[in-house]
Amino acid sequence: MEKFWKEIQFALRMLRKSPGFTVVAVLTLALGIGANTAMFSVIRAVMLKPLPYNEPENLFRLSGGTSYPDLQDLKQSSKSIKDIGGYRREVMDLTSGRVPERIEGAAVTGDFFRTLGIQPQKGRVIGPNDDIPGGAKIVLISDAFWKNYMAGDPDVIGKSVSIASIPYTVIGVLPPTFELPNLKAQMFSPIRAESSEETNARGAHTMRVVVRLAANVIVDQAQSEFNAIAKRLEKQYPEENTDVRFVLNPWQQFLVKDVQRALLILLVAVGFVLLIACTNVANLFLARATEREKEMAIRAALGAGRASLLRQLIVEGVVLAIIGGFAGLFIASWISDFAVRLGPENIPRLQNTRFDFIVFAVTLGLSVFTGLLFSLAPGLHASKINLEESLRESGRATGSRTRQRMRNVLATLEIALAIVLLIGAGLLIRSFWSLQNVRPGFRTDHVLTMNFLLPLTTYADIDKRSQFFEQVLQRIKNLPGVESVGSTSELPFGTGSGFHNLAIEGRRMAVGKEPEIYARSISPDYFHTLGIAVLQGRVFSMQDRKDTLPVAIVNEKFVRRFFPQENSLGKRIAWARADAPIWMTIVGVVSDVKSFGLDLEEEPAVYTPFTQEPRFWKTWMNMVVRTSVDPSSLIATIQKEVARVDKNVPVADLLTMDALISESIGERRFHLLLLGLFAGLALLLAGVGIYGILSYNVRQRTQEMGIRMALGASQREILRLILSQGIRLVVLGAFIGIGAALAVTRFLQSLLYAVGSNDLLTFLIVPLIVIGVALLACYAPAKRATRVNPVVALRYE
Repeated sequence: MEKFWKEIQFALRMLRKSPGFTVVAVLTLALGIGANTAMFSVIRAVMLKPLPYNEPENLFRLSGGTSYPDLQDLKQSSKSIKDIGGYRREVMDLTSGRVPERIEGAAVTGDFFRTLGIQPQKGRVIGPNDDIPGGAKIVLISDAFWKNYMAGDPDVIGKSVSIASIPYTVIGVLPPTFELPNLKAQMFSPIRAESSEETNARGAHTMRVVVRLAANVIVDQAQSEFNAIAKRLEKQYPEENTDVRFVLNPWQQFLVKDVQRALLILLVAVGFVLLIACTNVANLFLARATEREKEMAIRAALGAGRASLLRQLIVEGVVLAIIGGFAGLFIASWISDFAVRLGPENIPRLQNTRFDFIVFAVTLGLSVFTGLLFSLAPGLHASKINLEESLRESGRATGSRTRQRMRNVLATLEIALAIVLLIGAGLLIRSFWSLQNVRPGFRTDHVLTMNFLLPLTTYADIDKRSQFFEQVLQRIKNLPGVESVGSTSELPFGTGSGFHNLAIEGRRMAVGKEPEIYARSISPDYFHTLGIAVLQGRVFSMQDRKDTLPVAIVNEKFVRRFFPQENSLGKRIAWARADAPIWMTIVGVVSDVKSFGLDLEEEPAVYTPFTQEPRFWKTWMNMVVRTSVDPSSLIATIQKEVARVDKNVPVADLLTMDALISESIGERRFHLLLLGLFAGLALLLAGVGIYGILSYNVRQRTQEMGIRMALGASQREILRLILSQGIRLVVLGAFIGIGAALAVTRFLQSLLYAVGSNDLLTFLIVPLIVIGVALLACYAPAKRATRVNPVVALRYE
């Protein structure tokens, strides 16, 4: 141990003696190790860290949505289930304060928290006795809500909070570590006490269901049982359960299935950055080994064996890498903060990215591995000493052809790796550019959007609800700076969507096989406000009321699918499975709009006047306001006007349409910026690597340059000689990089839009950029070579 400690001290002394070498190597390693540490911390938070529940490995999530009656059938029929619980997102309007505020919450079944194995820090959780129709209005709150809205009141249990002007009794406070993936729920209430009508509807597949399997039950066995139950329910309830399956997925894997591939690609990208950093430092070690050739020869002459010399060089490398790893933590902190700030909300638990003991341990392990990686090969060469030749060189560092070849190979490798990364980033840039130029089918500029959710207790009456929306529309319309205002139940690029099964007059459709159509309740000025083109017929008017002819407007996709060779105007449609179908006459056709994302095709859709909406529970609405001024400047005024209609209804989700669309492509922007950042690092490191190699070669060939110039070589010929050496390396690296990119960019295909993974333009431009940067890196040492004084050079040793 004492010997090992002395070797570390010697390594530190040697690094102090070469401050320039040490600083460059540490910075290079810090970039590579820091980028890898940052990505690991993100992946650990999102994919590796266990869910904060009891025995999370035994929790499974059912695919898709499930209805409450189906959940009860599963619970009663399955022998594989230990516990089963469900939840759905529930926004709650907090009306306790001076201004009403929208709070995200969840409605849960009585067994939900028992399924997760969660114990509260105060009070109790929601239980089966709470989850009954007409049950008491109770709420379980999160630790954040308790601290932020109730000042951490130690006697909070039994206190009351007002939600939609209804008092709810607080029954418990969840622990600080509790979280519900993909939801920022702060309040929880029993689902049947909130909406007994919905929980009685077998076709309302709106709940997310979590299952804890019984002990000694294997997943395949449980899945077979679930399949049998699904088939039985399909026969029993063909209208609601046709094609409904209960597929078990390990919950953690289910959460990350949509982001896993992209994160792993980013991890591979930072691995490339680390490899480039290692090649740079290995080159530095090779150059330094040449300069230390005489020192090694003397130590060998004094009795040091090759293993001893190799061990010392490796210790120096590992010490250097650990210092680089420590410096890399600062870079990692910046990158991970950048990723968290930039990350879209659909990446689960990204906000939980932290530097904990495991991240530090991985960084240390990565540093040691990196030190071994870049010091082993140079160490093997440096420790192979020819005593006679080395001591005869009178202290002049000579190097060897083998070392020169190794340096060239490493430089070629880093150019190739940089090109692979840059082509990947280039493909994402092309894809993002294409996506941003997609026309959504309506005007997005100067449009402010907002959401309303009226409480059922106050607005179950349809006339009263319609009156509220009409008053709000009229008040906003009269504001200075407002050009027009419309409303829609489902906003393009919004979070919600509603669909119904369609019936067409005169056509027979199999029960349970009716097509699902997106339905949107709108106001008369909705199309005008967003600039959606009316292709046939008319728009709705204020005369379309509940006591007039039921009417509907359809989009182009609807016409192409259901009336491809017919005039759709005047045809009648209805929502299937209704006890008394309401036949709606098609009075207009509008153009398609991008509703679900710029990269997604529009689906067949039906628009209906919100004044003819017959369902009492459909109390939500989104407003779209076109302005002649900055839309954000009207937010406070609009809130005041809404408060004049009902001061207990909050105006939520106030965003411009441009911001809404920008959010919809947030995940692609996240991938692009991170991969672009790593590719930029790779290009920087590759450029530095080329510069370093040529600078070293020029220094080694100073005497040769002097002789050439003494024999009549011009400065241009010297410049061409040095540049040609660098260009050969760069061009060879470019060809290898292009070949590697052709093989690996296909894994990016799922992240691309309107661009192929072998896009010719990207494959042409990126190598040219890399070659250009490399030429710049070559130019400085080449120019320096032309300034060699032949007299001085001939004396150079």
